[in-house]
Amino acid sequence: MDNYMRRKISVFFEITEYNGIKVLFDRECPMCLRMVARMRPIWEPRGFEFVPLQAEWVRRKLALPEEELLREMRVLMPDGRVLGGADAHALLWGHVWWLWPLWLLDKVPGGHWLINWVYERIAANRYRISHWLDCETVCNLKNLTSTPNRKENNT
Repeated sequence: MDNYMRRKISVFFEITEYNGIKVLFDRECPMCLRMVARMRPIWEPRGFEFVPLQAEWVRRKLALPEEELLREMRVLMPDGRVLGGADAHALLWGHVWWLWPLWLLDKVPGGHWLINWVYERIAANRYRISHWLDCETVCNLKNLTSTPNRKENNT
């Protein structure tokens, strides 16, 4: 089993201890904030941590130009690997049993290409989509930062 896999505390509720995997998101994007608010109850109990891409230690760790840094959501693995966009989502889907159909779609020929194509279109237009969804007023989550009760560290 890979070293980044979590140790189950409760199989029935799928509650785990912290697994070291960080989901990195754009805290300035209303649509991203809305998605994080919806994703937290699903992935935090499974040991995932949410950290803004704008956190100083994330900027130093990824060492990307600003435009590239904020281009897509990313997952930072404990071993230092960084997955972006559709690859990051596929990793997340594989950790939730009821999202396995999406994870499997990513594995079939042409599936990854399709998921990546859809993700890139949404990511490139997320500010327009945010406006269309009225996220600026509905979401009002500007103070969303890292996962509560977790310290930002340089790992």
